[in-house]
Amino acid sequence: MRRLKVLLFLFITGVVIVGCNSQSKSGNYETVTFNGLEFSIPKEWTQTPIENSKDQISYKPDFGKDKYGFFYIYSYPYPRNVYKSKFIDWEKNTYKGIFALSDETKLNKNMTVLTYKTNFNAIKNAQLPDQVVQIIVIDDVDRVLEVSMDIPRDYFEQNPSIFKHIQDSLTISK
Repeated sequence: MRRLKVLLFLFITGVVIVGCNSQSKSGNYETVTFNGLEFSIPKEWTQTPIENSKDQISYKPDFGKDKYGFFYIYSYPYPRNVYKSKFIDWEKNTYKGIFALSDETKLNKNMTVLTYKTNFNAIKNAQLPDQVVQIIVIDDVDRVLEVSMDIPRDYFEQNPSIFKHIQDSLTISK
C-alpha cells in the first residue's frame, strides 16, 4: 500500500511538471491572423516586421551572427487552377532556382508542406548560406495562401518542434 502511495505521488508530480512545462512553452508563441488564416509562430520572430499589407505579411527573425531568415505569407486572390507561385518552379521542383525540393507532405486536403534546401550544385556562388525554405501551400475555395519560412539549416534541424507547432496551429476561417 505504501508503494502505491509513493508511485501515485510520483505520477501526480510528473503530470504537474509536464503540464507546467507545456504551458510555458506555448507562452513563447504569438498567434497571428492574416486573411482568414490563423497560426502561431515564436514571439521573437514577430519582433521585426518587414511588411504588412492586404496581400502580404512578413517578418525578419534574428537567428544570430551572420544568419538570416524570413517569414512570409502571400495571398493570391484566385483559385489553385489559376495560381502561379512567384518563386516555385513546379516542373523543376525548385524554389527561386537555387533551392531543391527535399520533402513534400500533405497536412490535409488543402494544405501541403514543401521543404526546399540549398542546392549548391545549381549555383556558382559557394558563399551562399545553407538555408532551408519551408512553404505551406494552402488551397482555399477562391484563393491560395503561401506561408514561407526561409531559415538557416542548422536552426531548422535543431528545432523541429517549432515547425511542427506552426503546422499544427494553422487554421482557416472565413
